[in-house]
Amino acid sequence: MPVFTFTADSGTDKLTTSSAHGLVTGDGPVAVRNIGGALPAPLAGVTDYWAILVDADEIKLATSSANALLGTAINLTTNGSGTNYLELGIPYRRTRTYAPGSQVKSADLNGNFDAWVALY
Repeated sequence: MPVFTFTADSGTDKLTTSSAHGLVTGDGPVAVRNIGGALPAPLAGVTDYWAILVDADEIKLATSSANALLGTAINLTTNGSGTNYLELGIPYRRTRTYAPGSQVKSADLNGNFDAWVALY
């Protein structure tokens, strides 16, 4: 699955990737991580985010797919430091915190998403 480095601009709330990311608004979940510094605040590792397309190399992040589709981006308060990574795809999903099999009955749409992927 793709991994891109990115820089953040807290003035515009944009993440600029190292190359064309291929995302469209509503894509996700995506994850972020950092090596050698700090993630742009308030982003956190092991957290699901959804993309808001700006252009081929820039996105904004939202806290849910619904917020992404509405264009409601996370307000970045710092640019971060070190090397930031944007990770796409199932291998970067966080570990579930509920009992195996319970996601099928859950109201957690991410849990339902995991169940649908398992079926196909």
